[in-house]
Amino acid sequence: MGCCDNIIKYVIFLFNFVIFLVSVALIGMGAYIQVQMNQYLDFLGDTYLNTSVILIIIGGVMLLISFFGCCGACTENPCMVYTYAALMGLILLSSVGVAITIYVFKDDVQEVITTGMKTGMTNYEKESFEGVTEAWNIVQSEFKCCGVEGYQDWKTVDFGEVPDFCCIENTEGCAKGTVDMTPEQAKNKIYTNGCLTKFETAITDNVGLAAGIGAAVIVLLFIGILMSCCVAKSLREKQRYV
Repeated sequence: MGCCDNIIKYVIFLFNFVIFLVSVALIGMGAYIQVQMNQYLDFLGDTYLNTSVILIIIGGVMLLISFFGCCGACTENPCMVYTYAALMGLILLSSVGVAITIYVFKDDVQEVITTGMKTGMTNYEKESFEGVTEAWNIVQSEFKCCGVEGYQDWKTVDFGEVPDFCCIENTEGCAKGTVDMTPEQAKNKIYTNGCLTKFETAITDNVGLAAGIGAAVIVLLFIGILMSCCVAKSLREKQRYV
């Protein structure tokens, strides 16, 4: 192999070492969520309960890919490098498929989130739904919002009162009676805007960044596939002359 081929081979090794580190991080994150934070996922309903499992699966697949890539580059085994390229191709196709799916169903996201949030509200402060309660408390406090579309949403559920975590200054009983107040009266004591609007704003502000990262990942995967195929071809030709 020439100098350029050797450089590409080591670039592939370093590239896959990064993938290895990312895969370990994903597996660790998925395991942490599964063990420590699973109850908080009740906030958006059953649709999101398998998030930790998905993270572990993705991490495992990436770990397998990095194994073939690193071993193939180190041992100069063309079969392993081709296997690595094929797995990268599957990940690339999956990424493109996910991107298309997100684009096609982007208009349904608000409906899904709204339904999940309203379902979570009905279980607020109920036994065996501590995760829902804690999630709502955190979201309303950190996002400075109350309810789904507004603070009076709490009047439509069994809890029947605005939670204290909607208060501008959170103290015990601070929100008592505010559910029956007019917005002009309530705004001095609690956050009156709904959390759905806050979520939409946060998502909109990060759409450009997310799209850029997604595009960069797809481009890197494509470049990785091309480099791998070139190295595998060179390795196979070298073996023929040995």
